[in-house]
Amino acid sequence: MCGKVSREPPYGWVPGKENYRSIRTLFECALYKRYLRVTCWQCKYSVIMDAPGHWWRCEQKGLSDSIAAFVRRLHCSQCFKRSGIKVRQPKVGQTSEEPKGPLLPGPDHYTWKRIVNRQRS
Repeated sequence: MCGKVSREPPYGWVPGKENYRSIRTLFECALYKRYLRVTCWQCKYSVIMDAPGHWWRCEQKGLSDSIAAFVRRLHCSQCFKRSGIKVRQPKVGQTSEEPKGPLLPGPDHYTWKRIVNRQRS
């Protein structure tokens, strides 16, 4: 054999789901009740972000709700307070842990159901 073959399943893989895709947008985070753990690469400050609330804000402002586009807009608040420099490109992972502190407001129940039904068709 040429080398070792990785036996670990790909990120986001769920057993029994043949056509499973990993979560790529903030809308999918809201749909599946997932949150984002964002960690600064420089100071290692970590926070759990309310992905559903941020999705609704992106929806209202007309911004892309792709997780990659969302992460490009983030910077570390602790590094900015300490040195005044915006440290970008944090490490991001999905989690089911609830964020601590106040959450961003989301859509009302009727609007949410309408958006979910529009996505299914």
